Amino acid sequence: TASPHCPATYGQKLQSALQGSCLLSRNMSRPGANPALVAKLEQERQLRAGISGHKTGLPKKLLELFAPLPPLPFKENIRKRKPKTGYSGIAQYVSLFAKEGDPEYEPKQDNPLPEPRLFRNPEMPLQARVEGPLKLERVIAKRKAAAARAAKALAKGSDEWDPTHNPQVEGDPFKTLFVGRLSFDVTDKKLQREFEEYGPIKNVTLVHNTKSGKARGYAFIEYEHKEDMKNAYKLADGRKVEGKRVTVDVERGRTVPGWKPRRLAGG
Repeated sequence: TASPHCPATYGQKLQSALQGSCLLSRNMSRPGANPALVAKLEQERQLRAGISGHKTGLPKKLLELFAPLPPLPFKENIRKRKPKTGYSGIAQYVSLFAKEGDPEYEPKQDNPLPEPRLFRNPEMPLQARVEGPLKLERVIAKRKAAAARAAKALAKGSDEWDPTHNPQVEGDPFKTLFVGRLSFDVTDKKLQREFEEYGPIKNVTLVHNTKSGKARGYAFIEYEHKEDMKNAYKLADGRKVEGKRVTVDVERGRTVPGWKPRRLAGG
């Protein structure tokens, strides 16, 4: 049925008109109906039937839209083809199968299964024969392998990290200021202009990635005098450089015994 906000389609109008005509014909066929009106309706019905050959008087092309589809054609049963080669048994090859005790009977797996097995469903080993690792077991194995690689890399980095004997590290550590959280677009000249108000600067070193060459977001500033570095340490923390607030600290790698950077589980 059409809503009051949506106009009725042509098919809906046609259906309502046919229903109204049928109801009117039933009322006229009852006893006591007006004979003149009954005769007039019969005359109109005959006129419609004479125009299109149908009692509704609809044109032929419109009646074809409501015509039933033709019945489906009858198909005979499909005949199955006989196989070209006959089927044979495997009894003659049973003796070639591996038996219990042979090395091929239970081959060794490359990835040994964990013991005890990890089943989300406790009834799993009783319902199915599970010979391979489950999804949960694979996930846990990957996590353990990643943790082992990270621990190995951390131990290797801790053993190799020694800033006091690093030939690339120069300058007096007690006059050097560490500046972190720098913008990746900052340059040596920009950093020197920002921090030279605390005193004359001897050297500015921006740290870059040795493989990609990109800036790592921190630098070391060496002052001419130790007092200037102390003033910068007290006053420059939280200062904005290239739109970012930086953090400053003393160089702890060569001044604090046993200190390690955060990437080596220090801080």
